[in-house]
Amino acid sequence: MSTSSTTSNFSAALFGQTRRALLALLYGHPDEAYYLRQLVRAGGLGLGAVQREVKRLAEAGILRRTVRGHQVYYQANPECPVFAELKGLAVKTAGPADTRPAPVVPEGMKRPRSGKANLGDLSTVML
Repeated sequence: MSTSSTTSNFSAALFGQTRRALLALLYGHPDEAYYLRQLVRAGGLGLGAVQREVKRLAEAGILRRTVRGHQVYYQANPECPVFAELKGLAVKTAGPADTRPAPVVPEGMKRPRSGKANLGDLSTVML
């Protein structure tokens, strides 16, 4: 069994998909704060699932919740007693944040604010 499959099995056994994605993002970038929609988009997760998880994690002191104007931001809580361990788990199971490739979005396929796909120059779509 390879090391990468062992670590992914390990994280899957400990955490559900949503919690795993949130911890990997937030503890992979502990100095950055994200608002809810950023977390949803970055993880490709459902809004309701992310809302539930950040609420639980913030109540447990694992995440820091900050209100700025009308936006609520979430960030890894460096004062959490298990901060170093969670950060280590995030790096071991998701990989170092600096080495993970950024997602590539084709130029003509970006989604507008309406949520409908923009097909750009594609004139014909085959089904």
